[in-house]
Amino acid sequence: MVEVKGERTPEVVERLRSGFPHRCTRVDSCVDFERPGAFEELLGPVLKAKEDHKLYGEKRGDWDMPELGRTQYLGASSSAVRARLYEKGKQPEFRHLSRFDLCRLEIQVRPAKDAKDAYSKLSALEVWGASKWTRQLASEVLSEMLDPHPPGTVRKDTKRDQALRWMCSQYGPHLVSLAGDLGGWEVLGLTLREMIEEERVRARRKS
Repeated sequence: MVEVKGERTPEVVERLRSGFPHRCTRVDSCVDFERPGAFEELLGPVLKAKEDHKLYGEKRGDWDMPELGRTQYLGASSSAVRARLYEKGKQPEFRHLSRFDLCRLEIQVRPAKDAKDAYSKLSALEVWGASKWTRQLASEVLSEMLDPHPPGTVRKDTKRDQALRWMCSQYGPHLVSLAGDLGGWEVLGLTLREMIEEERVRARRKS
């Protein structure tokens, strides 16, 4: 696994793409804004896209205590295209930087079939052409008119999706609390992987 963040990301992406042909199963593209009132300013176009295209939306975080950070989602978790607007600077791992006006608008695309090949070559900006509503956001927020890049058929919920949704409903508060204690969702993922491996080892010893 290779993980890279920050300003070196485009360089690493270009190196991987040129040296290792692949198919893309998921791609995220984001744009950051840092100025007073940025979240409220961006929330307008996001909610307009939600209304214009009849999208599922979901608020995360405590909107009555915005100092802890707010998130607005567009699109269901099972959708091929999803977006989230969140206060990046208020995440626990960033609060020490005192960049509380830093907000991020991010889209997530999970291409299907032949679209996986196309998305392995698209630029970060071209990814915003995934749907009518992401192109609308790109026009209103980024002042960019983009060509369509359809991601393919939207998949339906599987039994695994349903089981994971139930797990998040039942144990979501515990996972959110643990992520905060550990310092972020990336660390939480690694911790859960270790716990799963420990349980597998324990199960083999019993059998």
